[in-house]
Amino acid sequence: MRLQVLIATYGVNGLRRTASMSLPVIDGVSYLVSCQNGEDAAPPVPQGLQRPDIRVIMTPGRGLCANRNRLLEAADAEYVLTADDDMSYTEAQLRAALNSLGEADITAFRIEGAGDKPYPASPINLGQGTPRGYCPSSVEIALRMDAIRRSGLHFCTLFGIGAPILGCGEEDILIWNARRLGLRIEYKPIVIGRHTGGPSTGQRTPTPAVWRARGAVLRLTHPYSGWMRIVRQAVRARSFAALRMMATGAVYAVRHRGQIEL
Repeated sequence: MRLQVLIATYGVNGLRRTASMSLPVIDGVSYLVSCQNGEDAAPPVPQGLQRPDIRVIMTPGRGLCANRNRLLEAADAEYVLTADDDMSYTEAQLRAALNSLGEADITAFRIEGAGDKPYPASPINLGQGTPRGYCPSSVEIALRMDAIRRSGLHFCTLFGIGAPILGCGEEDILIWNARRLGLRIEYKPIVIGRHTGGPSTGQRTPTPAVWRARGAVLRLTHPYSGWMRIVRQAVRARSFAALRMMATGAVYAVRHRGQIEL
């Protein structure tokens, strides 16, 4: 069994951050780095990434989800772990991840440095839903590649950093689509790495793009109660502007449902 860590990054500074990551040499584990650089020339690969167990590819264009999809296309291991350039790993953590992988098509784990994220205390079947307030982050997810390729599951490029108007929520939509496709999804309370980059996009003070993404996710993943949940979040935020932005995201998601739904 082999595990490949898929690291999405952008530009020369992103490659430098990737080179400074803790990426231990482990039998059965390799690393694939995809560097986007817009329309600029490809940056040089730092010395720290010139190792037999690390492969670096250059990906044109922009958009985090497009970058993750390029990594999924280029992956060559049975299992992959999606990652960013602000993650750090130890040998014990990656061995724990590798040893815990089995029949599930998607396995969600825990990471250190996630703030007050409410992780479940015990293993659960995520195919039936997620506990209130919890959704796996991209950097916590392992994928079984034969199931991913067979089902056609991928990250929706209308969500996430670099998307047109929806600034996060790509993980929610990935899991939502995985359920629709009948994939086996589980959560295991095993720590597989540390996030060193501070709060994630969805955890920071919401920007308009984040509010719009929240509205889109709620409308799609809760077809009967989505609008009520949008209003409830706006009331909690005491913000009519938040309501307006979430409504904009919800309408956008419905109009583009054919591009989002798998």
